[in-house]
Amino acid sequence: GALGAYRWAGSDWTLVPLPGWLDHGVLRGIASLPDGALLLYGERGTVLALSTSGEAQPWRLPDDDINLRAALVDRSGIILVGGRRSRPKGACVEALVGRPPTVRTIETTATLQSVARLSSGAVIACGDDGALVRLDVATSAVIPWGRTGHLLAIVARSDGGAFVVGSGGHALSLSPNLQANLEAVQTTRDLTSVAIAQDGTAWAASTERRILQRRGTTWARVPVDIPMEEATSILTVHPLFDCIRAVASDGQLIEGRPST
Repeated sequence: GALGAYRWAGSDWTLVPLPGWLDHGVLRGIASLPDGALLLYGERGTVLALSTSGEAQPWRLPDDDINLRAALVDRSGIILVGGRRSRPKGACVEALVGRPPTVRTIETTATLQSVARLSSGAVIACGDDGALVRLDVATSAVIPWGRTGHLLAIVARSDGGAFVVGSGGHALSLSPNLQANLEAVQTTRDLTSVAIAQDGTAWAASTERRILQRRGTTWARVPVDIPMEEATSILTVHPLFDCIRAVASDGQLIEGRPST
């Protein structure tokens, strides 16, 4: 948020204490680390780990000519993606287990906005101008599709594929062999995030109060029957065991169960 990092405390948001030397305005994302610490990242190559005791450990990157937008944390290590500050190219930071972080320019893309690892081990990132690229190969192989919009979020599926969503109601199904297919979406608004429930159901968040559920090969709108300004965006959606949680741009945390 505008003042830094926030934690949901059951009924409202509380600020997470951050070190005084940190410019809170540069933060763009947050991720959980295996030991319970938080990884914060953002503009100008800012990356720091915040321990459960509140101790902050900044990363020393080879250069700070990057703005970071998303993080992937798994058993192999940490991968952050974003773009170069000095030119319109993608970038990633790789901190694999037991190795210092490295910074790489992705010459074939614009700024990258999200990243996921498929069950095959392939690391796929998406971003501006329809960027869809495999990062775990030396060539940063581009995955072809129509590139008719920006891609903003990706999530891996249990079958080895992934779902990718983006601007203008774009939703792609990426097969395990990395074939991308457009799917029908019941909105032309931007899809801002995508997630998969334990039962395999896929959900997406969107601008202007929209939440969508994938039914068959169509992303169907789910009514959000609570008071909200029309311009409110749903920023993230999180399917839990028995309900759906979503965070809106006005700070509301929404929890509900889809009607049958």
